Amino acid sequence: TSGKQQSLTSQMLQLQVCGNASPHDTTVTCRHGFDHLSEKDICFQYANAFREAYNYKNRQDCDANLSSCLIAAHKATTLDKFAEVGKDSAKMEIVISYFLSNGTQY
Repeated sequence: TSGKQQSLTSQMLQLQVCGNASPHDTTVTCRHGFDHLSEKDICFQYANAFREAYNYKNRQDCDANLSSCLIAAHKATTLDKFAEVGKDSAKMEIVISYFLSNGTQY
């Protein structure tokens, strides 16, 4: 599919540009090809609700196991407020990219 190939090519180009930045240059912040989300964006709100529920469960149960944290996070994001994200694969892709982008910062 041509659209997916162009998107992948565009993302690879962004990664290459970020990869050429000097590690000592503090003016360049690489988000690994991902654009910043506004706090008003439903995808940001979804990701934030997921993360908060996951972390709360982990703290509440003193290092709860992964599956119970994921179940709590899933329940927090299946509310009507987030239905449009859960039913839209493009929005879910944005949420996943958001988490991957943040995870590669550390």
